[in-house]
Amino acid sequence: GPRLLPRGLGRRVLVARQRVEAWNDEVFGRLRRMHRVPDRFLEALDTMRTYEKSSKSSAPIFTTADEEFIVKGLSAADHESFLRLGEAYGERFSAGSLLAPIYLHFRFERTRKESRLSIGGDGGRVVSYIAIRNLMPAEGTWMFRYDLKACADDKILEAEGMRIRAVHRRWWHIFYCRCRWSMARWRYFHGKRMAREFRLELPQAQFDLFADLLRGDVEWLMDRG
Repeated sequence: GPRLLPRGLGRRVLVARQRVEAWNDEVFGRLRRMHRVPDRFLEALDTMRTYEKSSKSSAPIFTTADEEFIVKGLSAADHESFLRLGEAYGERFSAGSLLAPIYLHFRFERTRKESRLSIGGDGGRVVSYIAIRNLMPAEGTWMFRYDLKACADDKILEAEGMRIRAVHRRWWHIFYCRCRWSMARWRYFHGKRMAREFRLELPQAQFDLFADLLRGDVEWLMDRG
């Protein structure tokens, strides 16, 4: 099963200039080598540089200065899932996948008993972290950036260089009725409508490749609950 690597791993993998302990690094290290990501890719991470989120999750997220990599805090339940699925994930990714590449699953040595960062649930603490590639880094400006999951949560993240802030409709808000909506709420609402109606034309060969990879990922995820 998955095992915690010894502290010696910290001699070659540093995060925010700190030694770390890592899980399943045989798997994630292989992905780093596959994508030519150096072992110390997070050495200069600034844990005060948090990533602006539009999701409801309270888990802390950090980003590297170039926004190429994202570090996300895991609850106990998520941590256990990564322990259980790490090796299978590596096999799936090596075969071809649209899943986001994960390069490290770790905890800081100084916080291995309890983290200072609370995320609620599971004792209200971060158990570990994962480092993933940011597939949509802030390189220049985007005409449109979408968050699409084929569900009611689809939305636009950025439109013509402007970040679209999530403004949710809640019954306890004074602007619950449309006549009281703010401009920010209207922008968010129209962004969700545009995301729902979004269509992307692809050449048949690209569509077939995309569909095959997506189908394989969905089946892989369903098989693992």
